[in-house]
Amino acid sequence: MTTKTKALSNPYGYFDAEAREYVITRPDTPTPWFNYIGEGRYGGIISNTEAAFPLTAIPRIVASRAIATTPSP
Repeated sequence: MTTKTKALSNPYGYFDAEAREYVITRPDTPTPWFNYIGEGRYGGIISNTEAAFPLTAIPRIVASRAIATTPSP
């Protein structure tokens, strides 16, 4: 990969323009984070430490609220 394809680079990763994805190079971010990925009927939650679990039959808004109100460790 050339450096031309790297954008939005920071100590924890960069955006690869060719692959159209954000590449995480260091998972030890200063603040823990979680992402909900899904389409309404099926989805999942993944964290910066690669912890993940699937969700079925859960509305997107409920999952988003549950994550937003969960206190960080």
